[in-house]
Amino acid sequence: MPRFRYKAYDEHGRTVSGEIEALSEHAALQTLHAQGLLVFETSATDAGGHKAATPWRRLGLPEWEEFTREMATYLQAGLPVDDGLRLIGHETRTARVRKLAMAAHQRLVAGQSLAASLRGAMADTPPILLAAIEAAERSGRLTEAFNDLHELLSYQVELRQRVGAALLYPAMLAISAMVVMVIIATALVPALMPLFTQSGARPPAMLTFIAHTTDFLRANGANLALLAATAGVLISLLLSTGRGKMLRDRLILGLPFFGHIGRQRGVALYAHTLGTLLANGVSLDEAMKIAAAVVDNAVLRAEMTQAAKEVGEGARLSDALARAPHMPGLALRFVRVGEDTGDLVSALRNLARVVERGARRRLDTVTTLIGPVLTIAIGLLIGGIILTVMQAMLSINDLALR
Repeated sequence: MPRFRYKAYDEHGRTVSGEIEALSEHAALQTLHAQGLLVFETSATDAGGHKAATPWRRLGLPEWEEFTREMATYLQAGLPVDDGLRLIGHETRTARVRKLAMAAHQRLVAGQSLAASLRGAMADTPPILLAAIEAAERSGRLTEAFNDLHELLSYQVELRQRVGAALLYPAMLAISAMVVMVIIATALVPALMPLFTQSGARPPAMLTFIAHTTDFLRANGANLALLAATAGVLISLLLSTGRGKMLRDRLILGLPFFGHIGRQRGVALYAHTLGTLLANGVSLDEAMKIAAAVVDNAVLRAEMTQAAKEVGEGARLSDALARAPHMPGLALRFVRVGEDTGDLVSALRNLARVVERGARRRLDTVTTLIGPVLTIAIGLLIGGIILTVMQAMLSINDLALR
C-alpha cells in the first residue's frame, strides 16, 4: 500500500509530522482530518520511506497570488476552467506556475475536480485554497472564490512587502555604522596608538578601549566564532520545536509597540482568511482551523486553534474567541455584531480592514521615527569616536611642538 509523509497542525496549533499508509493521497488526507489534524503538506514516499522526487520545489506566496490572479481573470472573462489552466500553462511568466497549471490541467481533463487536480499537481497546495475551491465547486461560485483568494493572497504579499520595506532602511544604517566602526578599529586606531607610546602620553580612554577590544577579538576570534556558531545551532534547534516557537512568539507579543503591531497583523489576517472561507461555503469550524493555520505567530495560532475546537463542540464564535487572551475587544465586538445580524462574513471583512488600518498606522509611525532616531544615535556614536581621535591627534601635535 502507498505511504505518504505529512506535516500538519494538531488541535493545539503545534506542528506534527509522520507517515501514513493509504490507498491514495485523498484517502490519507481524509484519515488525518478525521484524527483532528490540519494537513498543510503531503508527499508520496518510496518503498524505503524516502520522499518521492518532485519536478519543482514548492510555490511561494507570490506565485500562488499570481496563479489565483490569472485564474480569476480568465474565469471572469467567461473561459472554462480547463482553458484557464491551459492558458496559464503556456502564457504565465513564472515557470513553476506554468508547470503547476499544466499538471493540474492533465488531471482535470482526466476527470478530477479542480481541487483534487491542484492537490495532485502540488502536494503542499495551501489548505485555504483547497478548502475554498472545494466549497466553491459544490456551490458553483468558482469565479467569486478565485477573486476572494486573489484578494486574500495579495493582502498577505503586500503585508510582507511593507514589513520588509520598513526594515530595509534601518538595516542599511546599521550595516553602514558597522563598516565605519570596523575601519576605525582595524585601520585608524592601530595607526594612532604607537604615536602615544613613543611620546609617553596617555591615550584617550575611548581609543584604549577600542584597541584592547580589537586585540581581544584578534586573539580569540576563532573561539568566539565557534561559540557563536554553537549558540546559533542551539537556538535554531530550540526554535524548531513547538515549545521554542511558543517562547519566541510570546516574547515578540510582549515587546512594546512591536508586539501590538504583531497582534494586529495576526488578527487582521485571521479575520480576512476566515471571512474569505465562509464566503465560499466552508463550514465555520473547518474555516477556523484553516484560518488559524495561516497565522504566523505560534501563540496566536494556538489560541485560535483552541477557539476552533470549542466552536466544533458547540460554542459560539464570539464566546470562544473571548477566551483567547490576545484577542482584542474590538474584534469581539465586530464578531458579536456579525452573529447578531447574521452577516458574519461582512463583519469579519470589516474587522480585517479596521485592524489592518490600525496596524499600518502604527507601522508607518515606527518607520517614520526609527530612521531619524537611528541616524542620530549612529551619528553621535561615530561622531564621538572621530572627535576623540581628532583630540588625540591634536594632543600629539602639542607634545611634538614642545
